[in-house]
Amino acid sequence: MTSIRDSSLEEIVAEVINETANRQPGELGLVENLLTCCLRGLSQVGTFTRTTENHLQFALLLLATRSFNSLRCASELLKQGYYIQSLTLVRSASEDNLVALDCENNPATLEALLGNVGRLGKGKLTYTEMAKRQGDDFYNAWKYNYGVLSEYAAHSRENSLKVLIDPETHNLVLASRYDRELFVGVCDALLAAAIGTSDIIAKVLGHEAQRWQSETLPKIKAAHDWRKKIKDIADSDDGLLGPTGVI
Repeated sequence: MTSIRDSSLEEIVAEVINETANRQPGELGLVENLLTCCLRGLSQVGTFTRTTENHLQFALLLLATRSFNSLRCASELLKQGYYIQSLTLVRSASEDNLVALDCENNPATLEALLGNVGRLGKGKLTYTEMAKRQGDDFYNAWKYNYGVLSEYAAHSRENSLKVLIDPETHNLVLASRYDRELFVGVCDALLAAAIGTSDIIAKVLGHEAQRWQSETLPKIKAAHDWRKKIKDIADSDDGLLGPTGVI
């Protein structure tokens, strides 16, 4: 790739987008398909009138919308090679998805979210407490995954700083660049969050969700299958090697 001194930022980003599209077309397709389904699901809501009886649905609609918007922007940054910035938005979407889950069974979370009583992030309304209320299996998975997201995307930590140095040239990464392993890691986290967002959308649609789900479930299955394949590869001795496209 041309050095940053000889190219504009726009040219560098365009080169990274083109390289990413050539090397990871299958993964980009998985992301685009799932986010398109989320958009269609949210679009099916149509008009929404808030009443005293639909506070939960109203909260889920807002959270799903916020999560979708974050993931849509994250997908663009993923294409451009701004992986940590993309992951920061994925982390935000994951938080929204968790709050949505907790709102369903914990009235205090819903009340605090809507600005009535209490405050999110305090006492029993922290993300950790919300995750614990979803059960041990959920909490253990969330604790690990959210910890990784926070280490790379939310704070100045060793791993979040190491990616700022190109391992081949040892130069600072002052603009976007394509990195296969970083792409795969962020794509995996993005798909996981998008699957969670699609679950919230189904709950918002309620009885109207059946047709949308029939369209969306194959996209979710494809994302699940890809994520399982990634895990199997990561657990093996082969690393992330293999043909490009869909790993």
